[in-house]
Parts: sequence; structure tokens; C-alpha cells
Amino acid sequence: MLIKICCIQSEGEVEMALVAGATHLGLVASMPSGPAPIPDEQIASLVRVLPTHATPGLLTSRTHPEQIIQHVRSTGARAVQIVQEVPVAVRNAVRGALRGVDILQVVHIIGPESTCAPASGTRTDGCRARCSGASSAPWASPERGTPARGACAEPL
Repeated sequence: MLIKICCIQSEGEVEMALVAGATHLGLVASMPSGPAPIPDEQIASLVRVLPTHATPGLLTSRTHPEQIIQHVRSTGARAVQIVQEVPVAVRNAVRGALRGVDILQVVHIIGPESTCAPASGTRTDGCRARCSGASSAPWASPERGTPARGACAEPL
């Protein structure tokens, strides 16, 4: 079983996470919002103290392949979690440049259309039809902070 503990900020938290059985540790870089970001230098320092059986995962909000690649290389992370939606071409470029680094794409759930990508990573025709235009669904409203358009995940 894989267990990821996120928002690690110190060597003490690394130790607690490992004792708790973590296989992956989330290290949050600068984000537009959200808790627990730490400087890249601190991320790199924590990556260096991790045992080889624990995978350090960099959470990045960068969206351009060159920026993501540089971010991963500068921290030494062995996994990258891309928290902004990016096109498949961006993930492919990152994958090509960072062999052996796990790439995780975050999919933000805003309604049923957000889960259109099946495990195989290939959209179905039904998904394209449901996600291709505006939605009148009750969860798609400015009051709830959700867009009134489809938001299908692209293949990984």
C-alpha cells in the first residue's frame, strides 16, 4: 500500500511521517493559495535527508514544462504533483525530460463532469459530449465558486 502524507515542513515531520508508514511525502512549494508552502531550498534540504524507500513529492503550481522540469531538478524530488490543470503535451514534455520521476496530475472535482477521464486515461465519446459545452447543472454556479462550463480531465 502507498501512503502519502502531505505538507511536510521539517525533519521532525519527516520522521513522524516515516514512523506512521508514509511511502510518499508531499512537499508544498509556493502556491497561489493553500496551506503549508515552504521555500524551494527547504524542500531540497528535506529531500536530501529522506531514506531511499520514501519518495519525496514536490507539489508545484508551475504550468510550463521548462519551469516544472527546472523546479523538480532544483529540489531533487522523485515525484511531482502538478496542482494546476495542464495539457497532455506539458505532462509528456516533463515525462520525457525527467525519466524516473513520477508525475501526478491533480484533478479538481467541481461536479460530475470532472471525473470523465477513466482509469485508462482515455476520454469516451460520452465524456466529450457531456464536457464540451456550457452546463446548467446546479453545482455550476458563481455562488458555489464553480464554473458553468465542462472541466473534463485530460488523459495522463
